[in-house]
Amino acid sequence: MPIDQHSTVLVTGATGFVGRSLVHQLRKRSCRIKVLAREGSAVDALASNYQAEIVHGNILSKAAVQMACEKVTHVFHLAGRGQSGESAESAEVTRQINVDGTKLLAEAAAKAPDLERFLHLSTIAVHGNVTNGPADETADFSAISSYELSKLEAELWLTNFATQNQLPVTILRPCAIVGPGDQRLLKLFKLANQWLVPLPGSGRNRYQIIHIDDCIAVMLAAAQANNTIGETYVCGNSATLTLREILRLTRSDAHKREALLVPLPIQPAKWVLSVMEKLCSTLGISTPLPASRLAFFEQSHWFDTGKILKDLGVELSHDNESALRTTRDWYIESQWL
Repeated sequence: MPIDQHSTVLVTGATGFVGRSLVHQLRKRSCRIKVLAREGSAVDALASNYQAEIVHGNILSKAAVQMACEKVTHVFHLAGRGQSGESAESAEVTRQINVDGTKLLAEAAAKAPDLERFLHLSTIAVHGNVTNGPADETADFSAISSYELSKLEAELWLTNFATQNQLPVTILRPCAIVGPGDQRLLKLFKLANQWLVPLPGSGRNRYQIIHIDDCIAVMLAAAQANNTIGETYVCGNSATLTLREILRLTRSDAHKREALLVPLPIQPAKWVLSVMEKLCSTLGISTPLPASRLAFFEQSHWFDTGKILKDLGVELSHDNESALRTTRDWYIESQWL
């Protein structure tokens, strides 16, 4: 069923990069928009610009989650905690938000009599390092970090719960999402715009990119099509880029010469960051860069993304190069590069 003026759509994680873009597109469909957001979150613009109904509360608050799910027809579950260190305390918080929060939301949504779809945003990282690609949605799981393990656990639980309770679930595993509004890759873009670029690893690992506009298009199509219930989709461009190619494409055109890439052995960097992480945990401060983040420099994510075209009929409007360049140009316009 289409999302239109008769629909009531709940979005978790609406204040994030993906969530804001989704709410923007939902408003064009004249549907009623509900947002579950923590107290103190930047939700004023969502309420004033998109007439979103704000339900204040944590994803771990049963009462808030139940209130948010009242009378909904669609749920887009985007809220989650990203990679934030590997201490036992940090890992447990990550698990609570990503797993227990998903459980509470799914259980509440299952009680909504008019629910048509529960779309869950996961990650391709649940598959771990995929070098002999292209793999597809049925590839073995190989989650390692606390974040990856929590996203995998949430997926597996949700799939089982949906089967037992006839919950109309669709799961998306996006590749790296980029585009105007993204700040997560700003450090990488800044790194690429130095004349001397230290590069942990060889830089020959492969990635796929998806532009935010394309990601939202896939999400909306998947949430409305009848043939996507119970299905999982990897969404991203079909072509891959090496990390070296990504660094080249994110470099500003203002630079007259190529950056000098200096490959560095990755294992010593892991040891140093692991020691820093333990020290920061002891001191009760957040770690500036978790050792697990170095996986970006050594893992490959290489998938066959043809299922989104086959099942959804969605053709992406941005290839990898276009997606990276529009992101770079937005950083420059924002005077961050």
